Amino acid sequence: MTVLPETRKETVKGWKILLTHGSPEAVDEALTDDTPQERLRDLAKKAHANVVLCGHSHQSFMRFAGGAIFVNPGSVGRPFDGDPRASYAIISIKKRKFEVDFFRIEYDVDLAARNQLSAGLPSTYAEMTRKGLSLENLNPTKKEVASSEEAEIEPVNKDLKPVITENKARQNRIKQVASPKSSPEAMVDESIEITRETIHPSGPVKKARTRREKTQDG
Repeated sequence: MTVLPETRKETVKGWKILLTHGSPEAVDEALTDDTPQERLRDLAKKAHANVVLCGHSHQSFMRFAGGAIFVNPGSVGRPFDGDPRASYAIISIKKRKFEVDFFRIEYDVDLAARNQLSAGLPSTYAEMTRKGLSLENLNPTKKEVASSEEAEIEPVNKDLKPVITENKARQNRIKQVASPKSSPEAMVDESIEITRETIHPSGPVKKARTRREKTQDG
C-alpha cells in the first residue's frame, strides 16, 4: 500500500476522473452527503477534474458542486450510515452521461463480527460492524476504541470466512445519472441534470426524483 499514489487521474470518454481515498486535498478527509456545499466547491477547484471518486467516510453518495461530480461508493465492510449491508457502486461512462448504480447487499454480518472478536479486536469493532455505525455515532462520548485486552473473545471456527452472498429479496439498487448538455466540460457553464431512483430486483421503481442543479450550485 505504501507504493500507491495518494491520488490518481484517468480520462475516460472525455471525463477527467480523480481517484482519492479521502478528498482532493487530504487522504484522511471524510466527505459525506452532509459535507457543506461550499467545501465541495472549494475541493472541486483543486481537483481539476469532472469527477472525484472518493472513500474513507464509508458512506455512499453522489453530489454535484463547482462543476464536478463527487461519488463515494460506500464500504463493503463496516459502512457508517446505519445500514450494515455491503455497499458498492458500478459506474457507466458515456460521452454525455455519467451513470452510477449504488448497491446494498446482504452478507453474514454476525460472522464477520465474531471473526473480529476471535482475532482479538476490541468488541467495539464488532458492534460497529453489526450496526453499520462509526465509532462517533455508536458512542459519541467515547474518544478512543477500547484496547485489545478488553475485547470479548467468543469461540468461532477460524476456517469460516465472511462471505458476501446475493439475497435478491433484500438487495437495493439506487441509480443516479448526471447528464451535461453537451460535454463534461460544459458542466462548468451550463446546468446539469441529476436523476436519482431506487430500483428493486423485481424491476419496478420505488421512488424517482429529478432535480436540476446549476453549476454555480444555485
